Amino acid sequence: MHLSVNGIALVYGPDNDRLQELIARALAGPPGGHAMRATRRSGKRPYTILVGPVSREYAGLSTLRPAVCVVITDPDRAAPLLTLRLQAVYGLTEAESWLAEIFEKTGTRSQPELVALLLKTLAA
Repeated sequence: MHLSVNGIALVYGPDNDRLQELIARALAGPPGGHAMRATRRSGKRPYTILVGPVSREYAGLSTLRPAVCVVITDPDRAAPLLTLRLQAVYGLTEAESWLAEIFEKTGTRSQPELVALLLKTLAA
């Protein structure tokens, strides 16, 4: 993978072609994200790459257009990303187990609404 003033590029040609296609789609298409897997030279499991547009609702994040967010995750990484991400985003502690407190902190009112919010957060 290479990052330069010209953007991001993957080493393996077909993966790079797919990444560039997803970036173009994120810039041109309707809101929403796109995903792909990228081959690794090491032979380990492929990286997961999520590509989505930066919302125009957040002017501070999208002042330099075009703008996309590219998130690359390593499936072999041993860190508990899900727990840490939820704690950071919603201010939850490991000890919190009461659903009412989680609803209050996330601004949700039902389990389906909470699950939908969490899935959106983790996919972003």
